[in-house]
Amino acid sequence: MKKYSICDLNVLMDAGEITSRQAEKYLSLEDFEKADITVAPQKSAIDDYIARNNASEEISAYMIEAGIFYRQLLNFDGVYFHASAVVYEDKAYLFSAPCGTGKSTHTSLWLELLGDKAYILNDDKPAVRVLKDGIYAYGTPFSGKHDISAPKTVKLGGICFISRGSEDKVSIMDGKEAIFKMYHASLRRLDEQQLDKELELLQKIAATVPIYKMECTPTLNAARVAVEAMTKGE
Repeated sequence: MKKYSICDLNVLMDAGEITSRQAEKYLSLEDFEKADITVAPQKSAIDDYIARNNASEEISAYMIEAGIFYRQLLNFDGVYFHASAVVYEDKAYLFSAPCGTGKSTHTSLWLELLGDKAYILNDDKPAVRVLKDGIYAYGTPFSGKHDISAPKTVKLGGICFISRGSEDKVSIMDGKEAIFKMYHASLRRLDEQQLDKELELLQKIAATVPIYKMECTPTLNAARVAVEAMTKGE
């Protein structure tokens, strides 16, 4: 097993080809003795994923490894979101949407608009931890087919759920809608204890960080509107 530092935690992983490749930048600089999280999937779990999803062995191992990691992350007050996370002015902004809706397109527009003032923290499954001194977003090696991530820890500035529209407009979600949306963008197939923990964390996030919804076009103006609204907390 190799040793990694992910989400400010000590992680041991016996990972497949995809996760091993994407986790290279997360290799630990310290030779720790005790792991916080251990990822060592059973072959039967990978085989079951292959059968259920008609997926390749490499993709199946990657998905199982991500699930193992994020289930254990709940023990450290952490969840993940199916989202693309962009960092600007030392805060992370997560954009979530169903596959193919354009979350990665939108964060790429932030990079086009802001240049080297912004970067992508994670383009698929950023982690979020609720800590005593604030709520933080993290890059992880579970970063999608394009493997865009940074091994960094950044204060969470907001979460936005996007949909396609004919104009660009942003508004704040109410608490119930926010938790519903966050739940559907986070980890599923949980036991009762894990589900209770996840919902507790989502409630804390919704009570602390602005949760937005946005109708947007795939244009640079959408990024301008989002930056203006979200970086000012409006």
